Amino acid sequence: MGAVAAAPAVAYGLTAHALTTDNLPLEDRRAAGAVFGLLLLAGCALAARAAPAAEERVSRWEPRARGVRGACLAAALVMAVMPLGVLLTGSDVRDCRPTGIGGNVDRVTSLEGNQRGPWWCEAGRGWRLAPVAGNGAGSFPVIELRTRATGNGLVQTRDPHGMWPEAASALGTVGVALLALVWGLAGWALVRRRVPSALAAVPLAAFAQAQADWVMSWPAVAVPVGVAIGLIAGGPRAATRRRVAGEPARAAALAVGVVAVAAAAWLPYLAEHALVDGQDALYVRGDPGGAYRLASRAASLNPLAIEPAQLKGQALAAAGDRRGALNAFREATRVQPDNPASWQSLAQALPGDASASRAAWARVAELDPHSPALAARRGG
Repeated sequence: MGAVAAAPAVAYGLTAHALTTDNLPLEDRRAAGAVFGLLLLAGCALAARAAPAAEERVSRWEPRARGVRGACLAAALVMAVMPLGVLLTGSDVRDCRPTGIGGNVDRVTSLEGNQRGPWWCEAGRGWRLAPVAGNGAGSFPVIELRTRATGNGLVQTRDPHGMWPEAASALGTVGVALLALVWGLAGWALVRRRVPSALAAVPLAAFAQAQADWVMSWPAVAVPVGVAIGLIAGGPRAATRRRVAGEPARAAALAVGVVAVAAAAWLPYLAEHALVDGQDALYVRGDPGGAYRLASRAASLNPLAIEPAQLKGQALAAAGDRRGALNAFREATRVQPDNPASWQSLAQALPGDASASRAAWARVAELDPHSPALAARRGG
């Protein structure tokens, strides 16, 4: 049934121009992404409709013997670890050298790491910066700039494309241990309990892909996988009509959690749209006031992003308010003090001979030693 559910979305994903063409702007992919999501939902509805009849037919073939199930799980484990083993045979992974990213379809059959070598090395250096608690969730784009060995031939990314390197850099040894505990619990439950094959396939497929990719960083993948692991570890419970003590409170807590997760995903999306509209107002329509209002709205929706503060500074500078612009750029450094982009914006807005400007450029050099803007300044 999993194949039935995925078939419409996979067929569209492999043929749609907006999803198969390199270097397209994100805005050009939004409509295709919405179509992909609708097709996935339609496939799930079709699979749910056909599931009862299909389960009745295939139940007689379901492997029941412990030995057969053990062999199947062993084969699944080999398939899960295989991507990592293949990548480790590539010289670019072993010596951390940049190779660039290929855009041709033959990269599917290539044994090269496709830039993962330097990304994993940068994640390792990030772990050494904070080996116990890590540098924080989502910190790799900043850690990469600080730890990259060269400024040439390296494609920047938001994730090192590997579950374990990403966890080590972002969450440290504590996070890696907790992640291993979760997956170990899932493996223990798969061995000890009789789990439907369709349910077991969800975490196994995700685990295999996550060894050399960043799918577990996507909520659309991580949430269903987490639910599947919970179902596997919790096991089936007998149906009962007896009211359980505290059930209303747990239901209310679950509802609050669902709303919080939805808001956490939706508010940054709205903030991004406000930011894009503000950039259009400033650079296309020449409206600094409108750009400032939209940037303020984006900042209220996503107070942890520096782009709204930077747009505020650019809008105020265009309106002739230099002091206000500097304050906005300083605000960006307070929001993300470890992001070199915030310090670079401030340094470029300050007079070149000012001590504050030199201090800001020094911070850029500390956080991004191979910054092109820093290199151009030194060359000048």
